[in-house]
Amino acid sequence: MGLRLRLRISAGASAVAGAECVCLGALLPSTGGHTLWITSYNEQFSIGREVSLATYLDWGPVNIIASKLTSWGELIGRAGVLLGGVFLLFFLAGLWIFRRRADLAPFLVYFVVMFVVMGAVFTFHAPKGTFYHSAPAWLPWAMGIAAAAVAPASTAAGRFWPFLRRPATHRFIAVTGLAGAVMLSLISSAILCQQWDRSRVRDEQAAAFLLSVADRSDVIMSSDPASIYSLSGNPGVAAPFDPYPVIEQVVDAFDVRWVIVTPPGPGETDPLGLWNGASATDSEGNHPLSCRSSPSSRVTT
Repeated sequence: MGLRLRLRISAGASAVAGAECVCLGALLPSTGGHTLWITSYNEQFSIGREVSLATYLDWGPVNIIASKLTSWGELIGRAGVLLGGVFLLFFLAGLWIFRRRADLAPFLVYFVVMFVVMGAVFTFHAPKGTFYHSAPAWLPWAMGIAAAAVAPASTAAGRFWPFLRRPATHRFIAVTGLAGAVMLSLISSAILCQQWDRSRVRDEQAAAFLLSVADRSDVIMSSDPASIYSLSGNPGVAAPFDPYPVIEQVVDAFDVRWVIVTPPGPGETDPLGLWNGASATDSEGNHPLSCRSSPSSRVTT
């Protein structure tokens, strides 16, 4: 990369950062800075509690360190899924085997820095999807490194099991590993599509109910009001991840008429516990006063 191009990139990044500070008052305004100090994934959806550096430090060093270690552990598992299982081992071996190759240095540095930052800074977001979103930037390189490391890594392991030194064994590992990666990809994709389809069906069921009994101007509360709006035309708000009194304030402020609850899966309850209606109890012992004792309509899938 030429000096002029590096200077232009640096100047552009500085200009963006400066504009955010001048116009918005912070480098990471609004929820961008807010989410750095959450102590659980759902806390980012809270509007009724303070989330700041002070509250994060009050969480305690043991919890903070444990959350980082847990996040990195989950990211290793997700990297294994993306790399097709066995190729994760060869990719990790390749990071060491090819560490002195100058042409791979930019990728190796990028991956290590990205992985560390994902777990250290975006502790709760990275395992939920942010790490997957970064995959197009590093996965093609990682697969190439993993494939190239099969022979040298297997040969090195042959010190303990001579069978692994054979070229035929290297080819067998590469072919069976590739077949396993394809199967893992198909199975994972099928599971993900099933989850998306379940969510779509529930949104359609909720919209069908609203179209049959509600006015188009009735405001709804749900976990995904935009999807409901696209199907029924009803305006909506998302429920905050807070105790019921805070949710009640949102209901009153936006004149919410219908609360739509979608449990994540069969036999599971929703994160806010609203599936049980007025009998539900939050972490502080409150009941949702705006909910009926029994729902107007209940559909399970």
